[in-house]
Amino acid sequence: MGLFAMIKNVTAARASAITAGAPVKPAHTAVPMGLHQGSAVELPALDLALAQADGSILPNVTEHQTITAVGKMRLFGLDVFHSYLADGTSFLRIVADGYTVKEVSLFTNRDEIIPATAEDWEFWLGKYQATETGSALVEAGLIGWPQFQIDGAPPIIYNRTWSPFSEGIEPVSFQETIMGLDGTSFVVNHEGMEYSRNLTADANGTTESLLVSLAQTTDTASVNIYVGVSINVKELKVLAAG
Repeated sequence: MGLFAMIKNVTAARASAITAGAPVKPAHTAVPMGLHQGSAVELPALDLALAQADGSILPNVTEHQTITAVGKMRLFGLDVFHSYLADGTSFLRIVADGYTVKEVSLFTNRDEIIPATAEDWEFWLGKYQATETGSALVEAGLIGWPQFQIDGAPPIIYNRTWSPFSEGIEPVSFQETIMGLDGTSFVVNHEGMEYSRNLTADANGTTESLLVSLAQTTDTASVNIYVGVSINVKELKVLAAG
């Protein structure tokens, strides 16, 4: 089972309770701009259209969405929220410093891979060698390599942004607590890295991000590859707060 299937199960738990006639109190994670569970949002169509016109591979995403679950984590000293959308493949990433929103991006899932063998894990995370103090990375995996390639004609190359050095490094570890509408929650441990590419020579043109993460819970793991673009905070509308 992959990450989005787990989120869908959390959402289904609320639907089952409502069908059974049980009282279900909406659960909210405190997210800036009211982008919490149950809120209806309108994505800025112009931002997405401009990104695609610049050559983004971000697929078409329905403008009107409902937030079905929220993930919260700390990353690089900032509060980061993933507001998962009802389409089952996308989320809004909100980066905040206290009450100040630094950035909002839309990410959508391009691929989900379920690692099946030890070799699969090494391919994504690298090979480690035991030392007196623990273990050391001896060969970097794909998550953490200086560049990441999406196959195509021609292939699309992204450069690592979280740590822009020339050698392969370990992925960034972070923990996400995801809560659904009914308060059901689970913890996801991530080993991830973000990459990006400039779509135009214009400094004000679109930058497309690629977020690659191995997400693991107590009983499942999946590698998710997300394509994302920044969106104008002022053009993102919360139509109804849940």
